[in-house]
Amino acid sequence: MKNLYIYIEFSLILLMFFRVLWEVNRNDKHFDFRFLEVFLFYVIIFLNDVFIWLKLDNRFAFYFIHCSFPVALSAVVLKKHFNVSFFMFLGVLVILNNLLLNYGFIILSYLFLFFIMSNRIYKFSMMSKNFREKIPVYVSIMAVLMISHLIFLMSIVKVDWHASRPLDYFLFLTQFIFLSSIIIGHVHLRRFIVD
Repeated sequence: MKNLYIYIEFSLILLMFFRVLWEVNRNDKHFDFRFLEVFLFYVIIFLNDVFIWLKLDNRFAFYFIHCSFPVALSAVVLKKHFNVSFFMFLGVLVILNNLLLNYGFIILSYLFLFFIMSNRIYKFSMMSKNFREKIPVYVSIMAVLMISHLIFLMSIVKVDWHASRPLDYFLFLTQFIFLSSIIIGHVHLRRFIVD
């Protein structure tokens, strides 16, 4: 069942990238870079799925998502103008975060990201209808970030989760939240692509 879920998640994200390419190449449209964190969020999930499929070290695949989400998304939200050197710096920062694995830094960066995303949702709720229609995507991203942070915190606690029955329920909840976020992203995708 777990492999089926990964196939479904991977296929939906791949379909999203094809839809973005289709929309961007049609009628000279482009992805609105003011909301780059949404696209980057799905890129991180996609890369995590690729790492799982390649059967890289489980530790690397597990910590990649927890080291990438808070650092990359926070930096993209705070930065207004993007260039190649910014993305190279961001990649180096994520790699260093994954290699050094400072738990305190990861927890604090998650909390900082929660603050930034909550602030963004609040600001969008006070703006025009065009911005308010983007809120469901940000709420679904926040749900994924919260569940990811909870998974990270549970991994720090030295408990034998494999013998635990609630782990199955938690795994189902995690998969449901991740898939819901991807589906909501599909539904609202055209709101992030402009002429």
